[in-house]
Amino acid sequence: MTSACFGDASSAMGLRNVEIGASVPAFSVRALDGTTVERDAFQDRVLLVVFTRPDHEKSLKALIAAQSILEANADAKLSVLAVATQEEADQYFRRIVAENHLTYPIALDPQRKMYGDFGVVVAPTTLLIDGGGILRFVIPHLPISYDRQLRLHTELLLGKITTEDHQQQLAQADESKVDGQDPWTRRLGLARILIDQRNWEQAVPILTKLCAERDDPLAAALLGTALLELNRVDEAATYLEPLAKRELKSPKIMLALARLELRRGNDNAAEQYLTGALAISPAKGPILFELGRIHEKRGDLNKAVECYRQALEELLGSP
Repeated sequence: MTSACFGDASSAMGLRNVEIGASVPAFSVRALDGTTVERDAFQDRVLLVVFTRPDHEKSLKALIAAQSILEANADAKLSVLAVATQEEADQYFRRIVAENHLTYPIALDPQRKMYGDFGVVVAPTTLLIDGGGILRFVIPHLPISYDRQLRLHTELLLGKITTEDHQQQLAQADESKVDGQDPWTRRLGLARILIDQRNWEQAVPILTKLCAERDDPLAAALLGTALLELNRVDEAATYLEPLAKRELKSPKIMLALARLELRRGNDNAAEQYLTGALAISPAKGPILFELGRIHEKRGDLNKAVECYRQALEELLGSP
């Protein structure tokens, strides 16, 4: 399975502690009606978890979209759970439930236990978990394609569409973005869409052919990034190492090289690439997030928090 996102920044920052394909942590949270909601209650059911926050327009839209998905699949084994951290927001969420006729539980996590166990960074963040408790998709924030992604991912997990149909519909919906270009550039555009959707498996064969046809540093960097995400580090290195020798001043390429060094445990080398990329990139969020991870690993929490804060400011902008 794959995960969906709307770009490198969101894919990096949507969830920190649980990877796609891994079992989700056990959780126990108290809903607004006082009942306890636990992970084991959703065995054999597809579960959508929406991490939300009060008085936030995008979070509210995610809650309403989840209700629509639930109603559209009323005959299926599908459940929804929303989770917020602010205990004082009890009355706000009660009003939201009443005004929008939400039929699923909203739970409060005032100690941020569930948020921390999952490593949630952005609100809203939507998780799609299969009936076996495996995380299958993550949608951080609220991309323009949120409703479509949520619908297609849910239908796939419920068995209503095939994997092939799922991937085709995701790609077809974005084809207009790359129409009118030459065939090679068009395929690169489609590969970038797949990368943005974290569809690494489908992106790799397309990018492999593109790299064989043309010496293009960006295509090589994208292919290396996808291979790293699939834990094919040695293969990624065959595409990324030549880029390092060419000393190309491209933020995307430098970020890809930094991620390779991080996988190899070479934090100092990774930091050099990230620092260089930060100086020339107009989009600093993904770079700051990786720098934050390095500082956190070293135990310099103040620097880590500052990097994460700046990254989130760029990603979220104004509420």
